[in-house]
Amino acid sequence: MHAPAGFAAFARDLRERGARLLLVTNAPGEGLDSILALLGIDACFDRVIADAGKPGGMHAVLDDIAGEASTVLSIGDIWVNDLSVPHRRGAATALIDGHGNQPGTPDVRVRAMPDLYMWVQRWIEGATGA
Repeated sequence: MHAPAGFAAFARDLRERGARLLLVTNAPGEGLDSILALLGIDACFDRVIADAGKPGGMHAVLDDIAGEASTVLSIGDIWVNDLSVPHRRGAATALIDGHGNQPGTPDVRVRAMPDLYMWVQRWIEGATGA
């Protein structure tokens, strides 16, 4: 198990630009902090939400962050669980589709997380005017 190449630096750059990064997962919370630390990405997120109950639980997450949908980018690897709700609510979506066979209509589809880094940086510039 490993974090995507360059993810910690990528996350740090986004946070320095004012982005808030949330990790929203259906995985249980027990032991999650240890796993993130082992991967070297425990300091990458402003908030970690475990046992999220996605896809339905994404409504509560989106309501809680209280932002305009146009300022939200949801990244995930399962269209139905991770992206369908944010997409319906007007957020930008990025699908990590390692095998190229996931359903869905994301704003961008890539094979691996590092393939998203430049696209996300351009999206943030457009969303924030930065």
